[in-house]
Amino acid sequence: MQTLLKVMPYFWTSYFLGVSAVYMMLNVVAIQSIWRYMRDHSLDSLPRPPSGFEPPVSILIPAFNEQAHIEMTVRSSLGLDYPEYEVIVINDGSTDGTLEVLKTAFSLMAVPETTRVRLPTMPVHAIYRSTTHPNVRVLDKERRGK
Repeated sequence: MQTLLKVMPYFWTSYFLGVSAVYMMLNVVAIQSIWRYMRDHSLDSLPRPPSGFEPPVSILIPAFNEQAHIEMTVRSSLGLDYPEYEVIVINDGSTDGTLEVLKTAFSLMAVPETTRVRLPTMPVHAIYRSTTHPNVRVLDKERRGK
């Protein structure tokens, strides 16, 4: 019993020193693994924020009898993370309330704009601009189809 009491402090001391040494080795291995991972995996593959030099784009949304979904479609297009873009909805002679939904949802106002005809199209009734979203335009024209 006396011998056991004399040996116990040495046992616990060596046990805790061994456990601490193992934890220290695990930390060294983890740091080396993290360093190797960071060296091999560059940040170039991650998406970058817009630089400001991207060209402006126009998103064309053709609409024919899309009363139920047109507002959600335009709103999702407005949620883009892009520096400069415009959303142009082409109302192709809808017979339902597509144009009225757009007028109500985006506070459209008819604007006098001249259009240069480069391709043969059906006559344009009106061009609308949104008073709440300056990058939304609606072109209302007669039905032509695809």
